Amino acid sequence: MFGRAISLSGLGDYRESLKAFDKVLEITPDNHKVWFGKAIIFYNLGEYQEALKSYDKSLELKPDYKDAWFNKCGVLMTLEKYQEALESFDKALEWYPEDAYLWFERGFALEKLGLHNKAIASIKKVLELDPKYPGAQYTLALSLSQLGEYKLALESFDKALKLEPENVDALFNKGYFALEAEKYPEALKAYDKLSKLEPENVDVWFQKGYISKKLGKYDDALKAYDKGLELYPEHPTVWLNRGNLLRKLGKQQEAIKSYDKSLELDTNAIDVWYLRGMVLGELGKNQEALESYNKVLEMNSGDVKVWGNRGDVLEKLGRYQEALESNDKALELDPHNVVAWYNKCQILEKLEKHLESVECYNRAPELYSVYNQDELQSFIDFFDDFLNTDHEDASIWYNKSVIFQILENNQEALKCLNKALELKPDFEPAKKAKEKILKKL
Repeated sequence: MFGRAISLSGLGDYRESLKAFDKVLEITPDNHKVWFGKAIIFYNLGEYQEALKSYDKSLELKPDYKDAWFNKCGVLMTLEKYQEALESFDKALEWYPEDAYLWFERGFALEKLGLHNKAIASIKKVLELDPKYPGAQYTLALSLSQLGEYKLALESFDKALKLEPENVDALFNKGYFALEAEKYPEALKAYDKLSKLEPENVDVWFQKGYISKKLGKYDDALKAYDKGLELYPEHPTVWLNRGNLLRKLGKQQEAIKSYDKSLELDTNAIDVWYLRGMVLGELGKNQEALESYNKVLEMNSGDVKVWGNRGDVLEKLGRYQEALESNDKALELDPHNVVAWYNKCQILEKLEKHLESVECYNRAPELYSVYNQDELQSFIDFFDDFLNTDHEDASIWYNKSVIFQILENNQEALKCLNKALELKPDFEPAKKAKEKILKKL
């Protein structure tokens, strides 16, 4: 009957084979080989829990049955019981210490358990036994990547791809971790090759777009985004990235269309509403920009930048009192926000609240004093960019003078104050600051 069970199994008649094995167990219930045979049949039928029970019964009867330990490892891996699988691997390796398959599967289980260092040790053992073992270099690369060892990981990915040049998983992950390591040309090269192997893979095109943008290849990035969106147009983040790219290319109107498409797919995307507001402001569409900023504040009323930008567009709309209230809200959230203070000074002047405006300007030294030298230099750069578009702004020259005074560069501070007073002779804060510097000189 045992022989018949084996024959039926060989013919693929698994159910009849199980019946034959059960007949044998009626006569010899403690036959470990019969339980082993049943386990194999259950595994072939996809009944993995039953297979596991049969292997356990076989090992209960014969604890040193090495083939049962070996096969049990595979069942546990299929069931994703990785911790239990480790125990079986270690037992099986007592009898099969040179078996590359066991070391490989053990490494895979360790990787799934997040034990990356131990996984690496196990996979290295595989490569000692068989340098060309399928998947070993790839698995090693993944483990190294999880530890942030990107240089070593990329070397392993290259070795894996030398053995299997068209391994799409290895190519994708090589690109991904090269991106993580900020090795953008290497990442792009991997995705370029992958896009030829899998031209319908939308994730590849989206990654190509992102990396091309990082490399400053904006036209290539736009083509990649468009190809990806042609395949899968329902991805809000890619529409957002496309909008950001178009904005960088100076195509604000097209950027707005991309942002709108992103918002169709995800109406609660705060960052998209914010960027939409900024671009609309750049286009001079201040009322629409205001609506976008209001939408952001409905979802998050604690965003300092949005209150500040909202105040800026309200000022441009001539709604000065509302602009002042918006800036005050920004300052309530961040009392040292220099841009909000600057805007407040400007608005107070337009409201003809001159004394309050002077008091506002006099706050400048206190505000800038909390910043370090690099941060102060970034403010100077910011003001210089502003002056390149509006050379007639006396308050900007005044603010620059305050920073130069903090940096103890009185000569530059004096030049800035002279420019401010040239533009606005009755600018009281600038007059007082100039007198103070001249006394020092």
